[in-house]
Formats: sequence, structure tokens, C-alpha cells
Amino acid sequence: MAYKYAKPRSDDEKKEIYDKWRNLINMSQKALDSWSENENRLLASINRSKAKEEGGIQSGYDSFHRIKRRKGKKFEDWSAQDFDNASQENGFNSRMLGGKPGDPIGGSGMSKWEISLKNWGHDPSLKSSPQHAKWKAWKMKHTKKSSIQRVAYKHLQKSAGVKLPKIRLKLKQFFMGVIAKRTVHILKDEQVDFVKTKPFVARINGFIKGLRKYGGKGFVNASLTLIEEQDFPYKVEGLDLDQDLTVQATALYGETISRGMSQAGASNGISDEGRVEISIFNLDSLAYKMLEDIDEVIEDVSQMVDHESIHYVQRILQRHKDSSAGLPKKKERTPEWGQKNMGQGNDGLSTFQSYSGLSKHHVLDDIEFWPFVQDLTTNSIRTIKRTEVSAEKIIELLTSKKALKEMSLFPGSHRARKTDLRFLDKNIQYLSIMAEDAPRKYKRSIKELKKELQKKGLLQ
Repeated sequence: MAYKYAKPRSDDEKKEIYDKWRNLINMSQKALDSWSENENRLLASINRSKAKEEGGIQSGYDSFHRIKRRKGKKFEDWSAQDFDNASQENGFNSRMLGGKPGDPIGGSGMSKWEISLKNWGHDPSLKSSPQHAKWKAWKMKHTKKSSIQRVAYKHLQKSAGVKLPKIRLKLKQFFMGVIAKRTVHILKDEQVDFVKTKPFVARINGFIKGLRKYGGKGFVNASLTLIEEQDFPYKVEGLDLDQDLTVQATALYGETISRGMSQAGASNGISDEGRVEISIFNLDSLAYKMLEDIDEVIEDVSQMVDHESIHYVQRILQRHKDSSAGLPKKKERTPEWGQKNMGQGNDGLSTFQSYSGLSKHHVLDDIEFWPFVQDLTTNSIRTIKRTEVSAEKIIELLTSKKALKEMSLFPGSHRARKTDLRFLDKNIQYLSIMAEDAPRKYKRSIKELKKELQKKGLLQ
């Protein structure tokens, strides 16, 4: 039997309804699924029997489930009934968006207006909503934090380490997949003399499978990786779905970005579309290293992604929250040094340090402090687990300015000679510079390192 409300429509009418529906239904599939399990949804909209009693009006419950089912359908798969329902949903959302939020309802912290809109697939708390400003003004009026909470939150942003987002796992799998493909290319085309053991091949194939999962297609690749709003590690109102929650990951296997570096490295910036872009370059060095030690490559990639993920969070917090979010304490900062001044003249480094690509403007830039602390902790733990050097010995070496100076005389030598301090080689260079030009940053770095090693039971 034909659906009684469905009516024939021209292609132009269908396209107009579809486009309007896609704009108004701004909740993701995951958000819709999550909302369907939220009891607050019952505080607005009436059920099917109540709707029937009140003259056969549309039930919000029925509409919500239809919206969920239709969210993933392509335009060409929509039926006449789908267009009819979408037209009703467009009308409801358009009318409701013009209404007033009213008071909070049922201890939910939301208005009946917001709940009703969510029951019809529209979340006014998202920046994509045409009435986001109305929702934000209502929220500020009804959920003001106490002065103590505001001060505590501001202190957290200014003085504490930056939490890492969940997106890291996706990024690591993507980059490991690109490196694995490059390694296979080297094995096949350059005929590297290597025994392909089953475990090695299995792990390589696993990484490549992960690359396919996240959309990788080549050695030089830009992959858009989406995260959900609730996965961002800080509560920030007004996150932009297209810019803030989309990270553009770029893998460059044959390019350098800094003074002819031969080692793999990472960088971040803002793409033309306004998204945060995380790149790893010189991947060939990691592809060759994978032939010798896959686990060390995993550790290298993990560290680079963690470092750039902190920068990602800093960028978003500074864009929406506070221009000093993610920076060290005010008294620890060194504003006289900054990456904007790199290349404008000698910044006091030794010939060896300058040749190795180091710059005080980079090392002492305030935005680099927390990523550096993360690297220092990671590499100290790698050293403890992979060499004979104990946590106590690491702290002894790093807290001696004389030892630091001696160890930093020849940058890169520990890595080149594969000594027990090879993982800490770069950190030693940075600490040596901090000890001389930013003593407060230096002391804070050691303090944070001790704290993390104690947390993990590696240091008494």
C-alpha cells in the first residue's frame, strides 16, 4: 500500500528538501545514537499514543528514529516517504529555531526548546546551528560557574600540562601504515638483503590494513581524520565541526622542512581550509629503520604524534578559550624567544648546535614547553626500558649542568653511535639550552619528569 502522505515531487523539489534537511539535521550519527539513550530526551516531545489522542500530530519519538535511519542514506536512495518526512522535519526545526528557549527543565540543564530540537535531529549547541548564539546566551545565563571554579579552570589552562586527545591512535595507525607501504616498496624495488620472517610480514600487513581503514592511498597522502566533540580532552563551547574536530594528516616520505634534516620529524600548522594539519616528513629514514627495529619505529611515531597532538590542543584552546592556554606559568615564560624570529640571525648557539638544526628561538618558544616535557618523559622511559641506564642515573645526569654541557657538545652523536643516551640526545640539547637561558623552565622540566617517573613506579 502506498504511503498516504507521500506525493510526487520534481527533481528540483527533492534536491531543495534534501539540502535543507542536511543543513538542519546537524547531529552526527554517533551523537544521534548517544542522544537516543539519554533520558533527558523524554522531557520534551510526546509519544505515539499521546500524539494520536491530540489529533494525530507528529510524534517526536517517531521522527527521531526516522531521522536516525535516514542519516546514513544517500540522496539517490531516498524514497517518496523519506522526502515527505524530511519536509515535515524541516518545517518543525525551522519553526522551533525561531522560538524562545525558556527555563531549564527537569534538572537537565537544558531548555525544552533545546531538547525538542535534539529530538528532531538539530543540536543548537553546535556552531553549525543558525541559532547557536541564542543557545550560547541562554547557557551563559543559566549555567554561570562560581568564581572559584573559573579561577581554578584558568589556572589549569595556564599552568598545567596539556591533556592529549583520543585522535592520537588514528594518527599513529595512519602514519605507521604509510611507513609500512614505503618499507614494502624498498624491499621489492631496492632488493634489500633482509630475511622476511613471518612475524615481520604479519606486522607490516597489519599496519597497511590500518592505513586502508583510515583512507590512506599513497606514500604522500593527506587524510582527513574526524574526532567527536566529546573526545576533545577539554570542555570547550562552540567547537567548529569542520575546522576544530578535523585533523589533516600528511605523510611526506621524500621531503624535508628544516635545514636539510636527514632524520624524520614532525610539524603542525593550519591548512588552507583552516584545519589543523599534522605532518611527518622524511619518512624514508623510518622505513629503513623499520627493517631493523619495528618497535623503535612505533615508539618514534608515537612520540611525534603525541608531541604534535599537544600542539593541536593548544591551537584549539587558544582559538576558543584563552590566548595563553597550554603555556607554562607566567614567571617561567621566555617571550623574548619565539619561532617567528628563526633565521633572523645568530641566536648564540655553538657551531655544532647550529649545524645540527637547533635554534634557541625554537627550543625556548613558550608553546614548545609542554610538548618538550612530554618528549622528555617518553624518552626517559624508553631509555630505562631499552638500556641499562636507571631512572636515578637519568635524573643525576640531567640535574648536573656540567654533565649536561659535556653531553651536549656534539649534537646527534649519541644517536649516531647508538649509545645508551641515544633516545635522550635531543632532550639533552634542549635542557642544556634551558639551563643557561631559561633556568625556571629547566627546573620545571626536571620536576615534571620526576613526578611522571614516580607515578609509573620507576623512581623512588
